[in-house]
Amino acid sequence: MKIVHKAALALAACCAVGTAFAHEFVNGTYGIVGGSYSIKVEKQGDSLVVVEPNKTSTYSPQADGSYHFFNPNTNATYGLRVVDGDTIEAFKPGVDGNVPTQLDLISAASAAAIASDDGDGDGIGSIAEKYEALAKSDPGNAHVWSACATAAYSRSTSNDAEFAEYVGLVTQMLKPIMTDVSGTPCADAIPASLW
Repeated sequence: MKIVHKAALALAACCAVGTAFAHEFVNGTYGIVGGSYSIKVEKQGDSLVVVEPNKTSTYSPQADGSYHFFNPNTNATYGLRVVDGDTIEAFKPGVDGNVPTQLDLISAASAAAIASDDGDGDGIGSIAEKYEALAKSDPGNAHVWSACATAAYSRSTSNDAEFAEYVGLVTQMLKPIMTDVSGTPCADAIPASLW
């Protein structure tokens, strides 16, 4: 009986260690393998911040280890679950039959990019927050300021080539709806060289 008990304890310890390693998270770009959808995800405090071309969303931690975000525009809750250091799952909490979508790490954010946002006052996070505030205070141009905020967040989670590609998509979206396209609306987030 002692052998069975020791084996059960050893198995429980292995499972606990496996669970701890399964919940590691790596800041970076995640996407559907073979697909065109990708998001940038960064751990900020206890939350996960997701940067998409059209919005930035903060997913709050839940008791079950997942992260949830409620979108008032769609009246829906979205979830993320960290599977391991290379994989997250996107799902809709509380929806029967919902099959999670697996998103694999495409590229990890560089340590230098993350370190540049340590609250030094002019870091990337401060720039993004400035444009998020403008989006709220200037609703007529909220789409432009939101794009500037997501571009700033993109800089913190991308290498130079990925950032240039992302900003290229943002500028394609912005230019047709702007009245003055002679210069970038936010040089500290979307550099003039990429506009």
